[in-house]
Amino acid sequence: MWTFKAYLQAKCADPGFLDQYHEQCTICPKTVLIITTIRERGLTNEEMAKGSGVNLEHLELLGSADQCIFADAQKLGQYLNLSLSDVCKKENRNS
Repeated sequence: MWTFKAYLQAKCADPGFLDQYHEQCTICPKTVLIITTIRERGLTNEEMAKGSGVNLEHLELLGSADQCIFADAQKLGQYLNLSLSDVCKKENRNS
């Protein structure tokens, strides 16, 4: 029996599915990069919130994959000096 992780990995090998997945998903690869960078640098949520100007509650929701606010992701990316696209597929789809 497959684990969900293995199943999802196999499905994401299909570029069409992967595009749909990223459009529907709360957490995209950009967000994963932000959270990974925060953890790798050993920064606390409090430090990140204060330095980036992002509400601490929003940062915690982002880290738990419960919510992503594109403007917050942009601020966090800028604070971490990450090169991120200025486009959010999900936000543009909902416009």
